Amino acid sequence: MKCPSCGSENQQGRFCGGCGYRLQPDASAAQPSATPAVAPALTNSASAQTRAAAISKRALAAVLAIILVAAAGVGGLLVYRHIHENESVALPSTATVAKDNNSSEQAITAQMMAQALQHQGFKTRVSKQYSGKPAGRFLGYANVKSGQYVRRNTPIVIKASKGPGVPQGTVGSKASTVVNTLASMHVPVTYKAVTIDASGKSTKKAGTVLATYPKDGDAVKNKSKGIVVAVAQDGDGIPVDYYGKNPDTVKKSLESKGFTVELRAKYSTKDHVGKVVATNPALGSATTAGQSVTVYYGVNASATHDLFTVNMDGSANSMGYDGSSSGIEATIGTYCHKGSDTGCITIGDQTIQGCTGDSCTKVASSQAPHQPLLSCGWYQAICAYDPAATSYDGSSYLMMGDTGTLDITTVRQLAVGYCGTGKSWNWDFDAEAEDCTAPGGNGYQMDDVWYVYVPVGGDIAAVERAGYFDTAAMKKAKSQAKPDADIPYIVARDPSLYKTRRAAFSDLPSDSDTAPVNPFVSYLGQKHRLAVKPAPSDATAYYLVENPLDSRILDTFTTIDVKTIKQGDTKESSKAGSSAKANASPSSTSKSDSGNATSPSAKPNATSTAKGNYTPAQVTAAINRGDFSLIAGKYCQTKSETPDYCMTIDSAGRMQDSGISRLRGVEQLTASARDEGMGGVWVQAPESYLGCIRDDGTVDHVNTDCISAHMVMPYEFDYYPDPLNANWDALQASEKPQDNTPFLILATVTMTPSPQDQDFLDYVFYKVS
Repeated sequence: MKCPSCGSENQQGRFCGGCGYRLQPDASAAQPSATPAVAPALTNSASAQTRAAAISKRALAAVLAIILVAAAGVGGLLVYRHIHENESVALPSTATVAKDNNSSEQAITAQMMAQALQHQGFKTRVSKQYSGKPAGRFLGYANVKSGQYVRRNTPIVIKASKGPGVPQGTVGSKASTVVNTLASMHVPVTYKAVTIDASGKSTKKAGTVLATYPKDGDAVKNKSKGIVVAVAQDGDGIPVDYYGKNPDTVKKSLESKGFTVELRAKYSTKDHVGKVVATNPALGSATTAGQSVTVYYGVNASATHDLFTVNMDGSANSMGYDGSSSGIEATIGTYCHKGSDTGCITIGDQTIQGCTGDSCTKVASSQAPHQPLLSCGWYQAICAYDPAATSYDGSSYLMMGDTGTLDITTVRQLAVGYCGTGKSWNWDFDAEAEDCTAPGGNGYQMDDVWYVYVPVGGDIAAVERAGYFDTAAMKKAKSQAKPDADIPYIVARDPSLYKTRRAAFSDLPSDSDTAPVNPFVSYLGQKHRLAVKPAPSDATAYYLVENPLDSRILDTFTTIDVKTIKQGDTKESSKAGSSAKANASPSSTSKSDSGNATSPSAKPNATSTAKGNYTPAQVTAAINRGDFSLIAGKYCQTKSETPDYCMTIDSAGRMQDSGISRLRGVEQLTASARDEGMGGVWVQAPESYLGCIRDDGTVDHVNTDCISAHMVMPYEFDYYPDPLNANWDALQASEKPQDNTPFLILATVTMTPSPQDQDFLDYVFYKVS
């Protein structure tokens, strides 16, 4: 019989085999009538009643039939839907989705794919993960494969890119197992060696990832820096395990290894007072026996007076420090706003180069890298005084009171003025020396460095009550959370909050026969001082970064080749090394399981040479059109005595060094390269004269007489993108490269290294990422 719902032919049965509709007996089959014959003789009334009853029955039957048909339809629809949802269909291809969205397959987003799937009746869910693709791009499926036939009732999990980042769980994993994953992020990946205790007492296992920048599970914030990975390694040196240990115990341990050890005080967090907080060379450094090591132990504000008290005879004070600024050594470290790894302040221990005298051997700051720092420690009085005072009251000076706090500035803020258009010169406090005739006269300027340092236990409230900070700034700070008193912090004066940053001598009050009073010297007791802005709060404080494995300070460790990471399987090591090298090329293109390219960057053409390197002609052409991606990366003098001396070039052509010459700033390379014809490409900064670095780290090529600037040469170098194919014979090179790693060689006015030099290859900067 035919099904009245779907028309399918059926054998005898109760339900349709096609749609499941309930079947009725064939209407053509004769059925015996059970209705008695109607009497021929009826009254008119009886006949009417009979007809009415018949009509009512027929109406009721019709209504029942409609209800049955409707019910049958709903049932059929549910059955049909059940069959439809169980139908297997092919997942839409990336090519189809790209065509429907007028896009390329590489540019398909997870949202596009979700819409295509939902249009076919699939339910979808998005799973986000880090990758080398831009955020939102389609990465494939998590539970099915592209082109697979799948039932429509199967939930489809779509993988979407979050952009490059450090996948959760990287820290604690074997370095060998994360190499390929990190390489696929298509940003520079730098590996750092961290020495651990090889005696078996370390809680850290060699070959494991101890820390990363960005932090484990975080996105890449700086694509030119990329990802930094700290890997635990056995070896000679200063184990990072010493952090938090007893300083005397650590001293004995290092001395037993042949090191010469000195203990020094350093401001620390509350929990690490009296414990080892740092060393020089740094904790985790690979060093050899016989070297001198400084072990720093934590102190709080109770040590401030002793740290900065100077003996009149110049001998060491009670804390082992001598000299007016030696106590500043206790502030060495990196300081950052909470939750931020940018805009940090670093107080370092480098010697000021090209400078002689005691003040040149002091520490320097990242905001004034070429300037020595000092505090009011010159015999506890002379650097801050009130010209109108008849006697010197120790409580007038920030560092001198019982607050335990101190302010830090530079020599140039105390003694350097400006002349007219901004030529830097040293003021000798001789009023008769005011012979500046340039327009604008001469005067003082506000330095970028004026720090209020608050150790743990420092009474910053007393400093606030003394009126040290600006009144409006204090009001704003009161509306914010208080600083964390368990961590040392810096409040840095912000010049952008002041209307006046220069003051002519002619407009300033004079102190007797000496120089006009400098309003930008904000020591308490100086009545002409400008109050400090901003005031202390949790939002304005730069907190000490104390953990030696904090992601923000991993650059302090030695860079290692990915192939040298300690691994148990040499084959895996080789595989990891090749993966890292592939990642070093900004143009490398790979494909995921879904058939989508993971990098949209350009591929080398048919004339490219071995290992994906570019030809000099390709590099020259790219740079001349403003594209520096072919040379972007990090380059280090890996074969020299300074392997940590590195150069970094980003895809926009900004170049900066991170080694012994890091005093200079960031320079923009010119979009005009020259193919030298023998394998090298000549590249340089836009200017060809002496430049200078501003206080914010940028290079000023407009005014060569920048105020208090460190004079530097613009970058100029030869770049060899394909070393093995360079014409070294024609260059009369003393030796030839052994591999095809791209490198650059800097040129200076005094010396231009050439291939004829015996140590030429020792001082080139090899590409490491």
